Amino acid sequence: MSNDPQVINVSESITSVPSAPNVETRPKIPSIEIDAAGVVKKMKRENMLSILSLSLRWSSFVFSFLAFVVMLSNRHGEGINFEEYEEYSYLLAIAIISTVYTAYQGIREVIQFVTKIYTFPQPTFAIIDFVADQVLAYLLISAASAAVPLTNRGRKLDDQGFTIITKFFDMAAASISMAFLAYFTFAISLLISGYKFSTHFVG
Repeated sequence: MSNDPQVINVSESITSVPSAPNVETRPKIPSIEIDAAGVVKKMKRENMLSILSLSLRWSSFVFSFLAFVVMLSNRHGEGINFEEYEEYSYLLAIAIISTVYTAYQGIREVIQFVTKIYTFPQPTFAIIDFVADQVLAYLLISAASAAVPLTNRGRKLDDQGFTIITKFFDMAAASISMAFLAYFTFAISLLISGYKFSTHFVG
């Protein structure tokens, strides 16, 4: 039976059938390259946001500190001291809070940017930044807006050039301007903190 030509032909036809290519063993180098490019792009974006956030934090600190110092030194005698006006006292208090907060946030972000070490989980900081930035931005704009009408009325009281009263309200106006600038930097920081918040909890 081993010499049967039909059997030999069948065996030859079976051995002559080409084997299917092994799809599973094909290398996946293109997908690895795409993933690596995505990681590098994400790292560059995060570094850019960190640098921008640092710049805004320290800009907010400078403006808040100037608003605090100028208003604190705005004392020229009885009746023309900042503490005698609730609007100016309120602005000073908010400027102090903003100065302390931005100093803390600026130092923390510098340490994290250099060491890449986070003292708390990133989602926790995302919540703190998002909420605190909103609160401070609101307080700054409310304090500055409350002090504007008083300053405008005070400037109209003296029409005789540069006097102590004029100097008092000019210094108040300078402090208010710094508070407004601090608010604008907070508003931009709020966009960044909102983006970080969304990436952790929404996206």
